[in-house]
Amino acid sequence: MKKFILFLTLMALLIPIGSTAEIKYDEQKVLSTIMDDLEAEIKEEDIIFNGVIINKFIKEDEMSSVAEEIKNKIGLLGIEIDPLIKGNYNDDYYTKEVIFEDGFGQICYIGQDKDKNNIAIILSSYYTQEELIGETYLYVNIVKSSDFLKNNGIIEEVKSIYSNYNCRVEISSCLIGEISNDMSYNDRVKEIGKTLKKIDGKVIEEFSDTSLISYTVYTPYIDKYIKIDKDRINLNIAIRNSELDNKNYIWLGTPIITVGY
Repeated sequence: MKKFILFLTLMALLIPIGSTAEIKYDEQKVLSTIMDDLEAEIKEEDIIFNGVIINKFIKEDEMSSVAEEIKNKIGLLGIEIDPLIKGNYNDDYYTKEVIFEDGFGQICYIGQDKDKNNIAIILSSYYTQEELIGETYLYVNIVKSSDFLKNNGIIEEVKSIYSNYNCRVEISSCLIGEISNDMSYNDRVKEIGKTLKKIDGKVIEEFSDTSLISYTVYTPYIDKYIKIDKDRINLNIAIRNSELDNKNYIWLGTPIITVGY
């Protein structure tokens, strides 16, 4: 339970609270351009959807019905197996984990769809501390290993689930790729500066050491943003050298990187 509350607190920090809606740019084109400028090869795309779909706490029977409907709509394939069984997820099976306590319930599915996308679905219902009505929250994580930066069927399907509940959905995405290690550290910093200049990127925070470069940025070319103190943030770039395979990896997230690097 404590772990889940911590998870919710983290996700709350990721919710974009503003929009520069008067500016019309293609966010996917922005991300693709940055990857191209830095000569990066995309290996994975990580997309997170989250939002409150029901403004009340729901009990076990209703929650099980809602979770099953969402799982079927997203299209997880295979048969259900115990989540304690270790192995690579494929379309032969999916796992289901269920937790029900007093005033709290959670159902989690992990599996794949027909396009080999790795998918996690977490439906959680709980009473809030402030009031006894509670709420029911849906989190969906899609990890794509192909068809990058395209609103294919699964993306639109997930969006439609939130739309059917007439609720607001917040979406964050992260591209993960490999980048050439032929470039020196100083030259890479210069290239990042050039690509940020193209999108009027304002560096809010930067960090670097012998193996990592990280920039937290605001650009008007990406519509939504989060706000920390007085600063708007909607783009996060990190490049790390791995001593294990001597490769350089890049993470490009909006509004921030939501996976470990």
